[in-house]
Amino acid sequence: MEENSPYRSLSRRQEKNLLKAAELAARTEFQCPDRIGCPDSRTLSLVARRDSSLEPSPDLIDHIATCSPCFIDYSRLRAAHQLRVRASYTLVSVVVVVLLLVIGRPLYVPFGQPAISQKETARSPEALKEFVVDLRMWGTFRSDAPETQRSRGPLRLPRARLSLSIYLPVGSEEGTYDVALVDSSERSLRAAKGEARLRNFVQVLPVELNLSDLAPGTYELRIRRAQVPWNAYPVLLE
Repeated sequence: MEENSPYRSLSRRQEKNLLKAAELAARTEFQCPDRIGCPDSRTLSLVARRDSSLEPSPDLIDHIATCSPCFIDYSRLRAAHQLRVRASYTLVSVVVVVLLLVIGRPLYVPFGQPAISQKETARSPEALKEFVVDLRMWGTFRSDAPETQRSRGPLRLPRARLSLSIYLPVGSEEGTYDVALVDSSERSLRAAKGEARLRNFVQVLPVELNLSDLAPGTYELRIRRAQVPWNAYPVLLE
């Protein structure tokens, strides 16, 4: 048979209710209208802040707990102090986050990747510009073909770093293609290689060409499938 003990521990809810009742009693049951023997506001403030310069005596603590006006003042001062402490911690956290965002990025560089200085960033190349070169209706023109076979106006390309999507002439096959930009002296100024794939019934050849540092004028865009003669298309670089 279980023995009934008069000293059972309180549940958390019971303990919380008991503390609420004690606080209510401390605020209302111990009135002291004349404030005789009450500590001054500075002493109450030091106690509320847990100031190390003050060593509160047991009598002072007992007085605050049994004097409703002092308890109310102490509770108000304690709440204000805790609010200031939380605000200070929040401000410090915000400052730390801002500092990490401003100066922390260069400090945390993935292994094997050097940090980029502001000067290096300023010198970094401009972003790729997407551009479509549509050759579907051009047919194939050999680089050594007579001028009369290439009477169509030139392709116009901007002087920039280009991510080209070249729509190859009708009848072109998938596979690896070489691309070159040639000047009037037959010098290959730029070269690239790409894989043509069929997209929506069009053979699309993606390549990248950096034309940003070339002089404006007329050139030839030459394209060939591996081991096949070049096809040439007039280009006006603007």
